[in-house]
Amino acid sequence: MVSHCYFSTDYTGAREKFKAACTLADISPRSYENPAPGPGGLLLTTEVARFGPVDARKLLILISGVHGIEGLAGSGCQTAFIAQGLCGDLPEGVAVLVVHAINCYGVAHTQYTTEGNVDLNQNFLDFDVELPANPAYEDIHDALCCPELQGPKRDAADAFLDEYRKTNGEPAFLKALQQAGQLLRSTRPTAVNLVWAVERQLQALPAAGGDVQACIQSTFDVAAAIADDEVENCRLIGEHGVELIENLSREKGGEPVNILTHCNAGWLACVDYGTATAPIYRAHERGLPVHVWVDETRPRNQGARMTAWELGQHGVAHTVVADNVGGHLMQHGLVDVVITGSDRTLYTGDVANKIGTYLKALAAHDNDVPFYVALPSSTFDWEHSDGVAQIPIEEREAAEVKTISGLSEGEIRSVLLTPQESPAANFAFDVTPARLVTALITERGICLASEQGVLSLFPERAAI
Repeated sequence: MVSHCYFSTDYTGAREKFKAACTLADISPRSYENPAPGPGGLLLTTEVARFGPVDARKLLILISGVHGIEGLAGSGCQTAFIAQGLCGDLPEGVAVLVVHAINCYGVAHTQYTTEGNVDLNQNFLDFDVELPANPAYEDIHDALCCPELQGPKRDAADAFLDEYRKTNGEPAFLKALQQAGQLLRSTRPTAVNLVWAVERQLQALPAAGGDVQACIQSTFDVAAAIADDEVENCRLIGEHGVELIENLSREKGGEPVNILTHCNAGWLACVDYGTATAPIYRAHERGLPVHVWVDETRPRNQGARMTAWELGQHGVAHTVVADNVGGHLMQHGLVDVVITGSDRTLYTGDVANKIGTYLKALAAHDNDVPFYVALPSSTFDWEHSDGVAQIPIEEREAAEVKTISGLSEGEIRSVLLTPQESPAANFAFDVTPARLVTALITERGICLASEQGVLSLFPERAAI
């Protein structure tokens, strides 16, 4: 059997070849049925086969399909491993457990996530199992997160970090900082800007040579550079995006341009200017009459609490509306353009943003309202191509949906909205396909939401 014969183009073929290889090896794999069906109602199963002595002291586990869409490649490798007899040529005391298509739903449907929209490799945590210890980071957490930038507490923290380095060595100190960075990275599985910023910090640390003061100075310098870069990027987004508003203003004969936005993509989120708000602020500064429909953005209400406050501080006319009002406004010609920000945009144009963005894009598309996404280049994902299948969607605490917080008699209070016993799901983001996005507004200009369009502004990425 030539090597390519071990591989299949669909889940059914992959499973049959795997089971046939097991039969030739005189092994009967155990099947575990998946609760959700495959395409056309197909029964989905995960097969598990064990090779080697039952009393083996060591067990090698070979798994395919953790990221479902990659499962066909892994299946072919597993089938070849068995069919070529490698499972019978094991070192003494070693057994092999082969788990075929552990995310069989993802393999069958060619998507990364399971039937429960869980990415097994990125956003699944079994809270019944004690989390792995991270003593290196825990030792220096308080010193790294000192509440004072100057003063006695900062001096004590610096002294502690210096002593830690002397006692444990510079490699241990740098390793602890690396672990702190990895911890930060893991907190945002959907959004990419935090990961980008952390990576930029970690890449700069080795040049500090393990010296505590040099490491601290490096983090401050890099943070300042990131802030300055993002401020300039957002300013440029405003310069490019304001042209769209100017064109609409001319078309309307100088009447106010009605802009709908979602969540908070303003200067509270982006140091200055913001992304989606940058063109709005620039238009306001040029004297163009604008009015902003501000989605409340449940469940955290970032629009109602933050964007509305920002616009008010800037003197921009605005109205807060419930999340589901946008479609009605568009049907009645009360929205001229939609501008949102982005938490992750693929180079192919798919956009992950705050939950509810996709519905706004659908309504805009149905009513011929242009839908723009404003983002700096640090928000691009240059590795993945299919947003719906490949972007992990963060799920947050149900309490965010079940309760709401607000100002009452001078105090911030939280009240229960739902029956106490009712469960709630809290998907924090959704994906808007590129076909629904009119264009992307970046610091380098405006482009179509497509691979060709994005690479026209970032040609250096074409070779990566």
